[in-house]
Amino acid sequence: MGDGNMFIITNAKNSSGEPVSAVFVVQVTDRHGFTESISLQNATLAAGAEVNVGAAWMPQSAGVSLVDVFAVDSINSPHTLSAKSGQLFDVTEGTTVIAIKGRYEPAGVTVVIGYNNTVTWVNEDSRPRYVRADNINDSGFADAVRHRGKLEPGGSFSYTFREPGVFGFHEDTMRGTVTVLPDPYEGYESMEDERDTSVELEMYGDVDPDLSGHFLKGHVLDSVGRPIAHGNVDIAVNGVYMGNATTNIDGCFEFNRWQPRLLSGQKEAAIKEGYKFSLDLQVIARYTGDGSHFWSQSSASSQWYFRYPPMPPAQYEMSVSGGNYTRIGDTVSVVQGGESDMIVQVRSYLPQYDLDKMSFSISRLPCAVSADVSKGSSEVTTEKAGQFEITLSAQDYTTPGKYVIYIEQDLSKNRNPYVTQRQLDRFWLEILPSQK
Repeated sequence: MGDGNMFIITNAKNSSGEPVSAVFVVQVTDRHGFTESISLQNATLAAGAEVNVGAAWMPQSAGVSLVDVFAVDSINSPHTLSAKSGQLFDVTEGTTVIAIKGRYEPAGVTVVIGYNNTVTWVNEDSRPRYVRADNINDSGFADAVRHRGKLEPGGSFSYTFREPGVFGFHEDTMRGTVTVLPDPYEGYESMEDERDTSVELEMYGDVDPDLSGHFLKGHVLDSVGRPIAHGNVDIAVNGVYMGNATTNIDGCFEFNRWQPRLLSGQKEAAIKEGYKFSLDLQVIARYTGDGSHFWSQSSASSQWYFRYPPMPPAQYEMSVSGGNYTRIGDTVSVVQGGESDMIVQVRSYLPQYDLDKMSFSISRLPCAVSADVSKGSSEVTTEKAGQFEITLSAQDYTTPGKYVIYIEQDLSKNRNPYVTQRQLDRFWLEILPSQK
């Protein structure tokens, strides 16, 4: 951001395998969902060719602006050629500078409340200078310059204008004005409160080299914390669009349809730079909004391991038996609207890992799935296995899919300093569609 303008430059690549003519659209949306700027750029790209796409705009107020860059084949009857690539810009309340060097430069400035309404006078002369208000009855600006308006060489004085109007200032024959414009969105405050939204995220990582064990779960809420149902959420990883999810009646969504091939270039670059084992993942989930709600987004991070990292030796062995569940390999199946029972037994490998009482839980559950854990015996030793009964229940609106679930113990509740193994086991939970 230089003289009030914001700039964005991004790169677009033709991955279609054949020449493409496209119109690149850069759309800027302010914090209220209103469009601030749209710019268009035409380009014809050979297969594999790249082009820089850029735009500049001047924000109309402080706050967060969303910049979407995407390609269409035509303006007259557009067909989208690429997913939107969103980026947030935070425009903080800015400062306007007036230099004093024999005169005021510039002599007149125009500022907007909520954007650049702090004005700073800087004395670049070799002798003291003054800023005096034309209207001595102005209780705000006049009082401020009366007490702080004398500037020694190299000194400065700042004042933030909170009210619209024209404010004159002077010293002898030097004259200047500050024209203060109102916040253009002042009248929309009540609408902003009603239409505001938020996205809460939980990102669960795993060590699978194909990303299959990674799992994103989130909630979309309105301004007073109520869930937003049937909302669309776009998912991107390291700037690459992965797909979308839909919120259920609880405002909850999950996503694990990762596409590692789309990140293969980043993976190769990381390996060349010496990161041979993993790549940092920055995940963005953006609720796209609707006629009643503004868009919002949140981010989470994880690691993509290219190979299985070394793991410490297990301290406990697990076994599963009984119950009316289906376990095929490492998969436990639950039908929408149904439940499955599991009986889990835990035994320590060495006496030093024995526990009088193990606290046990199920984590990483997808939306509308619950786990009830009851203890037959929570004492865990090499001779005596602790036994836990688990009932997994799915609502009739739980989204079908397959997820990696963890069986964990709460280390904060045991007093054995040798016990460090939090994750006891992992299994695949498959939610099957109801046949009703």
